[in-house]
Amino acid sequence: MTAGEQCDDMGESAACNANCTPAMCGDMVINMAAGEQCDDGGRSATCNANCTIAGCGDGFVNMTAGEQCDGNGLGMGGETATCDLDCTDAMCGDTVVNATAGEDCDDGAESATCNADCSTAQCGDAVVNATAGEVCDDGGESALCDADCTPAECGDMVVNNMAGETCDDGGRTGMCDADCTAVSCGDGVVNMTAGEQCDGDGMGMPGETATCDDDCTDAMCGDMVVNAAAAEDCDDGGESVTCDDDCTPAECGDGTTNATAGEQCDDAGESESCNTDCTTAACGDGIVNTAAGEDCDEMGESQECDDDCTMAECGDGTMNAAAGEECDDGNADDDDGCSSVCLLEEGDTTSGTGTGTGTGTGDSGLDDTAGSSGGETGVETSGPFSTTTESTSTGEGTDTETAGASGGGVLDDGCNCVVGNEGQRRSGMLWSLLGLLGLGAIRRRRNAQQ
Repeated sequence: MTAGEQCDDMGESAACNANCTPAMCGDMVINMAAGEQCDDGGRSATCNANCTIAGCGDGFVNMTAGEQCDGNGLGMGGETATCDLDCTDAMCGDTVVNATAGEDCDDGAESATCNADCSTAQCGDAVVNATAGEVCDDGGESALCDADCTPAECGDMVVNNMAGETCDDGGRTGMCDADCTAVSCGDGVVNMTAGEQCDGDGMGMPGETATCDDDCTDAMCGDMVVNAAAAEDCDDGGESVTCDDDCTPAECGDGTTNATAGEQCDDAGESESCNTDCTTAACGDGIVNTAAGEDCDEMGESQECDDDCTMAECGDGTMNAAAGEECDDGNADDDDGCSSVCLLEEGDTTSGTGTGTGTGTGDSGLDDTAGSSGGETGVETSGPFSTTTESTSTGEGTDTETAGASGGGVLDDGCNCVVGNEGQRRSGMLWSLLGLLGLGAIRRRRNAQQ
């Protein structure tokens, strides 16, 4: 070793430089035997601090050379999650795709093909990419976002089940309601395109209402759909045996005449013109109608009821043979032809006499006077028996009077009647009848003269 030498290996060695100084990176002596490629006495743009030639990817960070990083910085070059291949720090948006850092792309910013997070732009990737035309992206269909990355909205023609849509035809159609639910009568949504006139309350509340039948037609009595909400009890499409035309059950007394049910009238009860069984009120129909003034009705005269539907009573002015009446003059007087018990009276119990003269032509007449202006025969009966006659006449006619004799004889009245006891028995009833007729004729004549 000569003076000033620190070492001398008879040339360059890994431990000793060719200038006989100890080999050391950074001593500015390149010692290739020691593996130095360069030695600038430290890191330079061309030489790393470890005396290797500076190069991005050599795994040694050389900031002097403009490197921010280089591999793992420990000699392992290449892309890492924190360092790009260009020896810059890995960062999405640096326009350097770093797959190790999870980048699919890096356009320096959001683009139609690359998201701002350096993932490939794709609807459904949960990254909203407005440049790609996305308005929303929830990573798939959600209640707020359609699968095509547009806002969920009924009528956008995109069916969004998460938003409760079962269909979306862009509006009301024959298959889809305006609220994007499938058309169904009873869903509470009116779809006229599907033929509905109404549906529930029209605001989502389904079911029968006072204005809408459960078949989605307008509620109307007579439509053959029973609508209880509209107060219908029945609906046969019109009047029927069981249903009135106002959709209430057919019932006599309900105030609605139902001819199909056999009603002739219905005044909601008995009236002057209508019976309680809904037949027209008429005396003699067998139904007592007090509103029509009937006291009784036995379909004609009976022992208790007159044929005018009043109670049978002697003295009511209506003769009722069924009640045993022979007459009824409307009073309770005797000796007026009709007794107080409504039996015909046979005649007076006192006898009377009378004479008469006349010049008449011979018509027989009954009178209470003993003389007449014509040739009439005056006859007066007194009691139930016929008697002998005695006559005086100054004219052509003969006035005859019965005087209560008891012998037999032939009367001059044109009738060969036996008088006496036998005559009394055989002709009593005949003379009683003639007496009554005569009494009536006398009264009529008196009334005419007055």
